Amino acid sequence: MSLLVLGFSHDTAPIHVREQLALAGEHLNAALNRSRKVAAECVILSTCNRFEIYILHREHQRQETVLSGILGESSAHLDYLKPHLYYYQDAEATHHLLRVASGIDSLILGEVQVLGQVHRAWQAAHKAGVAGPVLSQLFHRAVALGKRAHSETSISRNPASISYAAVVLAKQILGPQLAARRVLVIGTGEVGEGVARCLHEHGLSATVIAHRQLERAHNVARRYEADIALWEDLPEKLVSADIVISSTSAPHTILQRQQVEDAVRSRENRPLYLIDLAVPRDIDPAAADLPGVHLHNIDDLQDVVRTTLEERRSALPAIETMIDVETLRFDEWLRARSTAPAIQELQTRAEEITNSELQRAMSRLPELTPRERQVIEVMATRIAGKLLHGPIQWLKAQALDSVEPDYTIDALGPKELADLFYSDVNGMNGVNGMNGVNAVDGVVRDMERTESEE
Repeated sequence: MSLLVLGFSHDTAPIHVREQLALAGEHLNAALNRSRKVAAECVILSTCNRFEIYILHREHQRQETVLSGILGESSAHLDYLKPHLYYYQDAEATHHLLRVASGIDSLILGEVQVLGQVHRAWQAAHKAGVAGPVLSQLFHRAVALGKRAHSETSISRNPASISYAAVVLAKQILGPQLAARRVLVIGTGEVGEGVARCLHEHGLSATVIAHRQLERAHNVARRYEADIALWEDLPEKLVSADIVISSTSAPHTILQRQQVEDAVRSRENRPLYLIDLAVPRDIDPAAADLPGVHLHNIDDLQDVVRTTLEERRSALPAIETMIDVETLRFDEWLRARSTAPAIQELQTRAEEITNSELQRAMSRLPELTPRERQVIEVMATRIAGKLLHGPIQWLKAQALDSVEPDYTIDALGPKELADLFYSDVNGMNGVNGMNGVNAVDGVVRDMERTESEE
């Protein structure tokens, strides 16, 4: 089995490609269910900036087959999607997910939201019954490393997006009386929704003005517990707002100097702060000349973002080291886990032989007391356990050294079998060339010591 990630991100695919692949709700569940036909395990990470499929699959399967099998009808234009596709396998796939979860592969370096998205992606796969032990272990480790990266380094400190920077500026302007302040958000595109989200995260109440897309404005308002108002309500809302943050995609000015001046007359000398995040600008620059009006544009915030990103980049070496270490640890865990079938087979055979020999011995010793029977049963179990300790450690060591560690006992040749039971591998205290006598003697001595203590 091989670990594989197939993906599209902001680095490889424009938004009109990514939006075709975005999956949520029933569509996501349907894709996860389709994955059963092409993969042993599957997790799908679908966000605004990336669409990635993590699977455990047979190496002989073609990537196109896997992708089309999971996407279903969405793969009809697979040739169109292929130029934007990237893929990673095994250790590279592990390394990639750890980079994603830590925020260093994001559009905005160090963003925190992707960590929650990674966790929710695993939850959806787990609920659908397609996230098995390997991907569950990988995603749990990725989330844990992401939390460490954000808590132990400066990767996510201070604002690093225009939306976030605007909200931080708003908090600085509003001061401590946040609950009594009113923020008016104009525009519900990507930046506008980001503003609404950041306001919600900072405990600020907002009113969203639906500039064009009323349904989208309702969705944003509901998602971030904001009020909603229509465009014709703008004059009234300008009077009551403390701060206006505008970020529409209009090709021209939407808030004229005269509109701002009319609102100022009814504000009873209360200052009005305007933050214009749009390019081209939404707010007439001449509005800044009005008394009591303070206008900030996107250039005023770029310096904040630029400085923050420079600070965040200083955390990259430490996080890359964390990722390299965790990638190695997961690879070792994966290799050790590959011995599970062989170990299980050994333990099952040992248990069968132990039980058979115990029944045979007990049938010949009917006069034994319950206490004596218990002593013999414990001795037999402990002998089997000590005899298996060396072989199990040998198997795990071979897995770490092997390029393809998937094997069972039946696949071992005579030399491997001899090493399995009669070698002291890498200095481990396994069963040695005394044919198990030392192990049995050790068990007997342990039991005699236990008896004397009792």
